Amino acid sequence: MAVASNGQITLSWTACAWATNYNVKRSTSSGTETTITTSTTLTYADTNVVNGTKYYYVVSGLDATGEGGNSSEVSATPGGAAAASPILGGITFGGGGGGGGGGFGFTFTNIPGASFTVHVTTNLTLPLSNWTVLGQPVEVPTNSYSQYQFTDA
Repeated sequence: MAVASNGQITLSWTACAWATNYNVKRSTSSGTETTITTSTTLTYADTNVVNGTKYYYVVSGLDATGEGGNSSEVSATPGGAAAASPILGGITFGGGGGGGGGGFGFTFTNIPGASFTVHVTTNLTLPLSNWTVLGQPVEVPTNSYSQYQFTDA
């Protein structure tokens, strides 16, 4: 599956029983994909894309003996239709005390297999590229949806 958003295409695929790694292949022409990365997970967020350009992807499994065949081809165009926005769940604040330390955490739901990055700033007028990256939330799948959790001490 390929999900496009602004400046990114997020890929997800089903595990292959024998594979230990996966080659992710991309092209701007159907049927001509070449390897752009090797992944140990079942998702990949391609941020080296240009909005308005259509990209084609296939994935192949790898093990110690070599590479298997390619998956079915998928395509997506970043910057097109916006991906669904995450639904913010709970926000928790904690800490304090004599040391002045504190922390916060939050959860959000509704985009299974997506990849998110948490940024922070004290100056909302700065572009996102100037915000500090705190990290990535962890996906916690449930029976009917996925929940993402992030805690920053």
